[in-house]
Amino acid sequence: PVSTSNGSTETQPGDPGIRVFPNPTGGELHFELEKGNYTDYKVLVFSATGQLVTQAELAGEMVLENVEAGVYFLQFLNQKTGERFIRKVLLVK
Repeated sequence: PVSTSNGSTETQPGDPGIRVFPNPTGGELHFELEKGNYTDYKVLVFSATGQLVTQAELAGEMVLENVEAGVYFLQFLNQKTGERFIRKVLLVK
């Protein structure tokens, strides 16, 4: 997916249309799926250097605690198909 300046994304075939907001964020993130179920996905949070920061089952929201300000990549893993989708977020403190 290609991020645009307003935070929306252009999706690829098979992409579940995961929307992440607000972006930038102070630490609390909210997720919306256009299609599919939250229970099908796991979200992995990576730093800009590729270090895994945290991971969790996907729910409607996530709080990034004890994490430095910066750019992070959220990898949404479909646990049924193995497909992965990436979204970029900016954490500001």
